[in-house]
Amino acid sequence: MSKDLLIIDVHSHIYTKSYVNVLEKYGMLSILSDDVVRIGKGKRTALIGKAIIDMEKRLKEIEKFGFTTYQILSISRPWTYFLPEQEEIKIARSINNEIADIVNKYPYMFGGLATLPLNSDINYSIEEAERAIKDLGLNGFIIGTGIGDETIDSPKFEPLLEVISKLDVPLFIHPGSMPLDKVINEDYRTGELVNYLFETTHVLSRIILSGILDRYKLKIVAAHGGGYITYQFGRLDRGYEIYPDIRGRIKRKPSEYLKEIYYDSIVFSKEALDHLIKFAGNDHVMFGTDYPFKISDPVGMKNTLESLNLTEDELGLIYEKNAKKIYKLRL
Repeated sequence: MSKDLLIIDVHSHIYTKSYVNVLEKYGMLSILSDDVVRIGKGKRTALIGKAIIDMEKRLKEIEKFGFTTYQILSISRPWTYFLPEQEEIKIARSINNEIADIVNKYPYMFGGLATLPLNSDINYSIEEAERAIKDLGLNGFIIGTGIGDETIDSPKFEPLLEVISKLDVPLFIHPGSMPLDKVINEDYRTGELVNYLFETTHVLSRIILSGILDRYKLKIVAAHGGGYITYQFGRLDRGYEIYPDIRGRIKRKPSEYLKEIYYDSIVFSKEALDHLIKFAGNDHVMFGTDYPFKISDPVGMKNTLESLNLTEDELGLIYEKNAKKIYKLRL
């Protein structure tokens, strides 16, 4: 590939100042050293590089990647859903303002996804969704898999999904906010390493099986290669064949909807990435890294992609063209 190639990272996180303040207030974030931040409580914790909160450090680290990258920034767990309504609305607005400020300061390095106050009255969520895209110029939305005890397929969120559909921007589904740690013992870091992938699989299945994708034209982007769902699509299709209630809710086989979803490339193995691209098509997979979480490996991700038997045109789709198209980037 050309050394001048721009690689768009659709899965890159940042914790803005207002977000850090509220997470510290509730004991959900701590700075362990000059290089490491910890997010979460109890067994459901994760380590993140300091670049999550330090823009100067981020810029220096990006320079060392060895390739030119454009990161689409988003916050990560736990989002704002645990906050009281008025505090959530205020913090969500502040986060989106701060991300927009970064994008405006570094327009050729960063794009941004908005967060939404989903634990609040739906009208506030709709108002912030429209403001984030129309006024702030952000590129889409990120939502957590769990919103309290609910998921985005709940009927209460349908007015919001209608608005997002009309705004015609991507909706990034990211794990980490389902309360699985309340019912499953997450010893040995199985929350981050195993259950997150189940969360994404579960929510994507609900989005498809509920019929939402027949009612709204949504551009769904799934984190971490969609979890386990592309590997087990045959079970969903078999359910469609044998259960009349499923056929009564959706118009096509589940696998047909799955092939219309976009997936990031974060699956960490050559074999899994090869499967994902063959299943979804090279026009529905995009480069992602989970930077700067410690589990991320931007250089390794690029090396894994380039170890596959892909043409330069196919790599160009995954690195750049797919993201430019669905995020409407003018780079």
